[in-house]
Amino acid sequence: AALSSHLLRGRAGRPDDTGRDSTPLVAPGLQACPKIPSGYTPTPMDDSLPISGHRATIQLPISDMSCAACAARVEKALGGVAGVSDAAVNFATERRLFSELRDVDREKSRSRELMLTIVDNTHHPEFDDLLGFDLGRTAAVAKEFGVTIDIEDPYTEWTKPPERYIALGASYQRLLGDSPFMTDINVVPMEQDRQQDFSTAQAAGTEFLQLWKCASEATGRVCFYCESSVYEGDWKLLPFAMAQGANATPAAGSFIVDAPSTVLLRGPGAKGGAFLDDRPWPAVGDSEAIVPAGHHTIRFAGEGADSGRISLTSISGELLDAAWIGEDLVVDEQSPGRCALGFNRVPVKVLVDNEPTQQSITHTGTGCVVLCPPGRHRVTVSVP
Repeated sequence: AALSSHLLRGRAGRPDDTGRDSTPLVAPGLQACPKIPSGYTPTPMDDSLPISGHRATIQLPISDMSCAACAARVEKALGGVAGVSDAAVNFATERRLFSELRDVDREKSRSRELMLTIVDNTHHPEFDDLLGFDLGRTAAVAKEFGVTIDIEDPYTEWTKPPERYIALGASYQRLLGDSPFMTDINVVPMEQDRQQDFSTAQAAGTEFLQLWKCASEATGRVCFYCESSVYEGDWKLLPFAMAQGANATPAAGSFIVDAPSTVLLRGPGAKGGAFLDDRPWPAVGDSEAIVPAGHHTIRFAGEGADSGRISLTSISGELLDAAWIGEDLVVDEQSPGRCALGFNRVPVKVLVDNEPTQQSITHTGTGCVVLCPPGRHRVTVSVP
């Protein structure tokens, strides 16, 4: 028997084990230079021009300002003008972008996880101006709209040991608190003029797995940026590395599994079904069983014992529980983003939290994949 994690996340358009494209929705980092219209005369809000010895507040329309660093530069420039006691720029591009996306979701009755990729500047303040990015303002907007921040460390950090991600995660934990965030790992060949600083052209083998290990310990979730550049052998090893902390001990024809998160247990006879803690278990594929987090005993039924009922064969989130109720299959799952559930048969009806739903269903031969909304849900599927 072998343990592997069921959960793979990528950011290069590579389908994961469920057959879905795992490319997240990423808000682009817009950059532009702010412009104050030539010949513009500011108009005081109280309709009277400020004169010496008096205070007045005026508003200036500034075009083409699309990033937080633009706002910071304008504030700094205006604050240095003689007679100006305070200057504040209302930067609303990101807020407007996320608000519009939320409106689209509501109109189309669908939900998604919004993700914003940033380059870390907590250890490199020079990136504030270079990238046109203000971390404090961006974090505030992300918290307001529940946006997941995907943190990429600059290439100048890539020569450091993988443990750098532990320090990075601690910095953002203090900044973001309970707001969702993840670590972004680049797995791409270095440009020719930069390769002299690196021992290898790109992260591979043990280095690749150690990067994931440290990043996942720090933030729980990891996103890989790659351009079809992760080596095939590394993709095959990654699920087993992701099952770290889990153990499967043989015991009298069964396995005792202890796992901190959902894992796959591969073993003989899985296709014939399985029993989890002495009850029929509907989360099995051709060669593996999906085991929830916790302490469980699992026994494979053996070849030829296939019940013919609908089964859960894959999941991209956390499996909390699963059970057959009559001919229906009930799955309790949780996921920060949309959860992809794979089944060996195509259901005629899907209920989410006991409500009819029009979830996306992708046919995969005799089976299918159902996309469910983010969060914690009970999914009931019915077959003829």
